[in-house]
Amino acid sequence: MCRALEVSRGGFYRWLGKFKSRREIENEELLIEIREEFKKYRETYGSPSIADSINDKPDRKVNKKRIARLMRINGIRAKTARKFKVTTHSDHKYPISPNLLNRDFTTTGLNMIWISDITYVRTKEGWLCIKRVVWKN
Repeated sequence: MCRALEVSRGGFYRWLGKFKSRREIENEELLIEIREEFKKYRETYGSPSIADSINDKPDRKVNKKRIARLMRINGIRAKTARKFKVTTHSDHKYPISPNLLNRDFTTTGLNMIWISDITYVRTKEGWLCIKRVVWKN
């Protein structure tokens, strides 16, 4: 056939490869649906839950393995829950400062009460230290 059309075999197969199969088109449409469900559940659902969510729709049945494969190929991974890390150690032998205010914040002059606080927040880049100092006039 290539001789009759006067084209090379490589050129013919390159031209033939431009067209997507029915399955490739279905996979692209399914991938869009997977991404929508993934965003809908704040990127916490893995392939089994995404498959259940998609299969709950009427007239839609997709194999869980197919969804898992498409998610794996396209780098879609659910966020995993981390174990809670305790950052406060209250049972220590260090001296504890006395509570001089006893929740009474009334003052008679300037700069008599200074209050400070520190907290740590986990971010994608690591731990962020937030410090705050407030003075009561």
